[in-house]
Amino acid sequence: MPTVLDLDALGPLAEHVSFEVRESLARAMWLCGDARAAGLLLKLTRDENEHVRGTAAYVFGEFRIAGGPMDGVIERLWEMADTDPTDARFDALASLVDLGRRRRRLGSSLS
Repeated sequence: MPTVLDLDALGPLAEHVSFEVRESLARAMWLCGDARAAGLLLKLTRDENEHVRGTAAYVFGEFRIAGGPMDGVIERLWEMADTDPTDARFDALASLVDLGRRRRRLGSSLS
């Protein structure tokens, strides 16, 4: 899938004062075919707002990077599932389940 979003332009929105803007940015990342989107989503899983963290974690379950790396994603999702004190941990668990299903279906590694 070609990149439909300009990550260079959107990246600064990860620091926006409004959590709604940061959450919308996380939602938009599933549309992106650029491998850099994974890094931006990982950053958003560490956001101060639980809704932003949860949305970013959840998006990884639907995330498809065209040939791009997902380094650190599984580890971060497990970390969130284990340590996040909010409902964002459930979003991380849901993504781990989705990624595991996709991995079995495709018979390949998601590393």
